[in-house]
This record gives sequence, C-alpha cells and structure tokens, in this order.
Amino acid sequence: MAGDEEQCSRDKVMESPPRQERCFLTPLDLLFESARRLTFARWDESQLPSTQLARSGFFFTGVKDHVQCIFCLGILGCWSPGEEPDEEHRRQFPECPLVTGAPTGNIPVDAPSREGAEGRLYRMLREYYLFRLNNMRFSGDFPEGGTQTPADAYPQFRTPASRLASYVGWPAEVGLCPQVLAAAGFFHSGRADWVQCFSCGGGVFGWQKGEQPLEVHLRYYPLCPFARAAAAPALPSGVAGGTKRALAIPTEDAELLLQHPLAKRLVEMGLPQSVVKGAFKQRLETYGAICRTLLEAVELTVEYKKPGKHNPQLGTSCTSRFSPPIQTESPQQLSYFSTYNEKAEILRREVEDLKQQLQAQENRLLCRVCKQDRVAVVLQPCSHLHLCLSCARPRDTCPSCDHLIRGTLRPMIPG
Repeated sequence: MAGDEEQCSRDKVMESPPRQERCFLTPLDLLFESARRLTFARWDESQLPSTQLARSGFFFTGVKDHVQCIFCLGILGCWSPGEEPDEEHRRQFPECPLVTGAPTGNIPVDAPSREGAEGRLYRMLREYYLFRLNNMRFSGDFPEGGTQTPADAYPQFRTPASRLASYVGWPAEVGLCPQVLAAAGFFHSGRADWVQCFSCGGGVFGWQKGEQPLEVHLRYYPLCPFARAAAAPALPSGVAGGTKRALAIPTEDAELLLQHPLAKRLVEMGLPQSVVKGAFKQRLETYGAICRTLLEAVELTVEYKKPGKHNPQLGTSCTSRFSPPIQTESPQQLSYFSTYNEKAEILRREVEDLKQQLQAQENRLLCRVCKQDRVAVVLQPCSHLHLCLSCARPRDTCPSCDHLIRGTLRPMIPG
C-alpha cells in the first residue's frame, strides 16, 4: 500500500483547487438543483450552460462531458452547442420520472421563492440541509483532555481494503489514486468523484490533481476522529473528535412535509398522513433529504410501517428549530400498526405496478432484432436507439424508419 501511495504522489500534477463549497452529507444532496450546479466547477460552459443541465436533473460526472441524471441514472455526453438538455433527456430516457412529470424529490433552485405551503416546505428543506451541512463540520464541543470516541458513521468501510474495494469505476480523469483516498478514510459513494469518510460521514467532491486527501479531510471536517488520529502528531492535542447527532425537525415544520409531491401521491394511494409524515420526517432527520422517486418513497413508507422499524428518537418533536431531539419514548408510538393492515396491501399492489413498469423499461432497452442484448448504438441521422452492437454492424438502413445509416454513436447507458 505504501509503495502505491508513493507512486501516486510522483504522478500528481499540482493544480489550484476551485474555491467553491465541496462538502456533502450523502449522494441524496444531488436532489437539490443547487448541489448539482456545484458539480460543474470544471465544466466547459462554451458547450452548454451548466445551469440548464442542473435544472434538467443532471450532475457532472467529471468524465469528458458526461452528465448523469440523479432520478433515472441515465448518462448523456457528446454535447453540441445549442442542444436542449430537456429534449435530449426526453428522447433518450423517456421514462425518467423528471421527464414525465411524475412526483420526484427534486428541489429546484427557485422552489423556496414559491408562494404558499409549497414554498414554505422547500424553504424549510433548504434551511435544514444547510444547517446539517454546517453542523457536520463542527459536530461537538468537548473539554480539553476529552476522550470521547464516537461510533463510525459507516462501519462497513472501517478497513482500508473495504474502502479500496468501493472504487470500482472511479474516474481516472480525477487524477487522484484510490489508494491515497482510502488511506485518508474515504470510500467512493458511487457518484462521480464523491467520496465519504467512514468515520465522521463527511463527504467531499470536486477533487483536483495534486491535492492531499488527508489535508482536505481535516480542512472540511477538523473534528473527525480518524483524520485527527491519522494526522497526529501534527495536530494539537486536547481536542476530542465530535459526534454526529440527529437534528430533530420541529412539529410545525414536520407538517409541511405533507406538501411534498411524493407525500401527496402516497396519501392519494390511501396511506394515512401520520404514517407518511413520520416516514418522511425520519428519513429527513437521518439523511438530510427524502427520496428520488415514488418507488423509493413507497418502499420507505412500507418499511416504516413495520413494527420496530422506525426510530423513536428520530420521530420525536422539539420546540427549538433543528435542535437535537429529546430522547423520550411514547407508549402510543407503535399503536397504529394494527389498524393499517389493509393499507399495506394497497402499497404492495402499487409496488408491484412500479416493478412492472421497471421491467417494461428494461424490455424497451433490448435490441429490436435479436431481443437478447441491450441497445448500444444510436443511428445517425435518425437518432434511433434500437439495436445492439452486433446487429448494427451489418446494417445499412435503420430497421425502424428505413433511413440510410450515415454514422453511429455509442451512448453511455447505466447497467
């Protein structure tokens, strides 16, 4: 491992990191259009305005000009000046919930300025997100000589080997070696160059060649116990690592969660408002965001309805805005489960319907000739994506429209 790190260090090219916010809580931060915009720090604006791409649900992967939708996970690239992201999104991924207008967890930049309860909801979500993000940096104050050792945020990545194994698909364009990042406590989140610390849970993106991951770790999360131990004895002694505490949402703000498009749809499906609100509140207090799609929201709520699955500490109310929750339990907290069995069947049917839609989407991606391999070639100039690589090679005309094939493109399609 040490030899790999030394080789990585020799291969680095010093560059100045962008002076922008680079922290995140979880990959769900990308539900915020404002967070998606931050991923375009190294984007070539002469191709397309990054604001248009972020508004269309895309974030920059850091690889060439490839962008990925946080809602359908579709990847697009090879952009030309003047192209419309919304149109291309709709043409290549017509079943994307953001494209179809289905309820999603998207939080547009202009959402907090909207009128009425919806505007108040999005303002609350934005304020809560920023409060959590700032709270992660200085998550606790302890007296000198403190010895508190908080639990790891992601214990499954406690060993260097487990963290290193997470870097499958790490973009080489970033210019940083996975060995060095893993040694600094980071594992790959699976999204672009977004990495998180197994110990404090803090995330960093927007990496540049020549950066020292441990230094960046301490810059953004100076109280992380792992980073402080790894950097010792260079750091001053006497300050213990902080702990992350769930930030409870006040009762009046929890009521606003029922104005969320996903919550409204769940209530229309027949789920009691109290269950929807409780599930969304727990999710928000745990991860800082809710869900990407309706399917995730259904699964979240079904899981929340199971006895013993919801955390009473995260479901309690508080009087001060975003203060740590009061750890009390109520004997009525689990009482509603016995009265809602019939609702579970409704949710199960809805989940099955959504699974069938997903299967139909998978079938749509099969080659229309061999019906076995996935489509992999966009025919030009008709732009039909109907053939796999093997079936496209011998053809001179498009099987769908009979236009003469003058060229082909290879889009990136998530597996």
